[in-house]
Amino acid sequence: MSNLVTFEQAKKLKELGFNVPIREYYESSGYLITQNESRFALQIKRNSELPTEYSAPTVSYALDWIREKKEIYCGVYPFMCGYNGMAIVQDKYNPCTIEVEPLSSHTLASSALLTEILNHLTK
Repeated sequence: MSNLVTFEQAKKLKELGFNVPIREYYESSGYLITQNESRFALQIKRNSELPTEYSAPTVSYALDWIREKKEIYCGVYPFMCGYNGMAIVQDKYNPCTIEVEPLSSHTLASSALLTEILNHLTK
């Protein structure tokens, strides 16, 4: 499994305001593009992506962004049966805990946790 977010995760991140210059991005068709150095420099200069592009950060970077910008405490921890992901969403109208059942690797659990948080935030 790739450490990059999936196309669906990238679209939801953009919907939530994620607009960070990243070397990799998805086109609107879902095709993953790795930017060359000159294109990356241009994107940094513009400090944004094109409307039909979706930044493809690593799952770890996306979870860091959610912790910092959305103030959601979340993480993946070793558990007896694998890796368990948990997020505490502090919403004054609907506080909740999101939990991901243990999965076989930290990468899988992180991606599953990111998907659940994004689903919750984009409802």
